[in-house]
Amino acid sequence: MPLLDQTAGFSQVNVMKGSANQAATAGACHNFSLEWLAAMYADARPANAAARMRALGKNKGGAAMVTQTVFSNEWSRQSAAAADKGVAAWRGLQFVRDIIPYAAYTEASFLAGLNGTDVAGLIYSFWFTGSVAGAGGGAHTIAFFRKMKTGRGTTGKADNQVFAFDPNFGECLIVEGGLPAWVTDMLSQYGPCNAHWMRGFRTIA
Repeated sequence: MPLLDQTAGFSQVNVMKGSANQAATAGACHNFSLEWLAAMYADARPANAAARMRALGKNKGGAAMVTQTVFSNEWSRQSAAAADKGVAAWRGLQFVRDIIPYAAYTEASFLAGLNGTDVAGLIYSFWFTGSVAGAGGGAHTIAFFRKMKTGRGTTGKADNQVFAFDPNFGECLIVEGGLPAWVTDMLSQYGPCNAHWMRGFRTIA
């Protein structure tokens, strides 16, 4: 079943099928999420959601597979940090800062980070109890994008829309007030969430 507010479908498991072995998807979620962020910075029009999903799936993940070597078979926070330095730059993205430092998960901190950010592109990793296809070892990465506006020397949200991308489901477009229901639905696909980590990225000038 699709996620709440899903506008276009995607499945990293299907895209990576036949790519070396089952471990091919270990860490692929982080790579696909970074690639999606780069696409959103280039063109964030809602009408192009399906086109973005097709581009991500081209050549079985294309760039995501090329950069997969930075990950071990066991996805880890350390390998994610390595990807953020090299793989993000390869896609024209630059790490800005932690929006939510690695910490125990609470819905309140998730909402505060996502609603209070002044960085448009966000990589969100979370750790949960259990393991599912496309999120082996109880770890997964998704991404968010919020349009920003600048005025009087400050940067803030341009509207109440939140774009989300889960490599196991696809792209969603959520009204800010619907985020509690959306994150509850998304996490229900995985398992009880124990910890999370949100990082902000911008395009390299």
